[in-house]
Amino acid sequence: MSIFLVKQPLEMPCFVNDECELSYNQESGLINTKPHGNGDINMLLSQPSMVEKLKSKNCKWIYFMNDTNPLAITNLPSVMGYTVSQNLKVALTGIPRQKGETTGLILETKDSQCRLIDYHEWNLMIKRLRQSKPNDSSWKQKLESLEKESVASINNLLIDFDVYLNQVAKCKNLEFVNVKRCPNTKNILSSFRLETWYLDVLKDLEESIGFPVFPREICFTTCKNKISTGAQKQENGLPSETIISCENDLIFKNHLMIQKIQGNETS
Repeated sequence: MSIFLVKQPLEMPCFVNDECELSYNQESGLINTKPHGNGDINMLLSQPSMVEKLKSKNCKWIYFMNDTNPLAITNLPSVMGYTVSQNLKVALTGIPRQKGETTGLILETKDSQCRLIDYHEWNLMIKRLRQSKPNDSSWKQKLESLEKESVASINNLLIDFDVYLNQVAKCKNLEFVNVKRCPNTKNILSSFRLETWYLDVLKDLEESIGFPVFPREICFTTCKNKISTGAQKQENGLPSETIISCENDLIFKNHLMIQKIQGNETS
């Protein structure tokens, strides 16, 4: 196994309000910064020196996953098996959506002419629905319907290496802001910055793409909340997504695998 470390070069200045006033460190007086988003990985991996290194190792596929989800790597053989067996070059993993989750959603649209599958950020989808029905509340019913029908993406992307390089060459990472607000007061919860998104590499993709949907317990958990925030989410019927729940999910996944090996079904 070869391990290559690449450093994200850009740090972006942070803003504190809708007027985009800069965020300052109260002690040093310096402008607070955050990384430019995960889209920078496309620029880093497509550098000629990195491409040469990967090709020298006979790289055939690239697998992207979040470092907060330890189950992503254990699910890779299943994703790879699905992708190869279906003669696909790209696969984006999904799970059944739980009501109230803010993960991105995968939607399928059908008409007499075509079948379209698209990916949407959940926060942006809410904004679009509000804007489409500004004078009534029917957008809320549409949102409830989407929560029941849509698949949640967990941002695990498997893509053929040559296809990936072709996509990087023709796609540009668009910058955006993702402002997180308190649901009740709409106050901004934390500073924000311009960022990029690695899945922009799929824009104008000409290859067929698969969307394998797996049970949540075998492919997705995440560790991103402090205990107090996790407790609030749990009270609302959502996964707490803390270090405790993440470790429990990892142990439960191993438990399921052991039961399958022994030939026992889990209720």
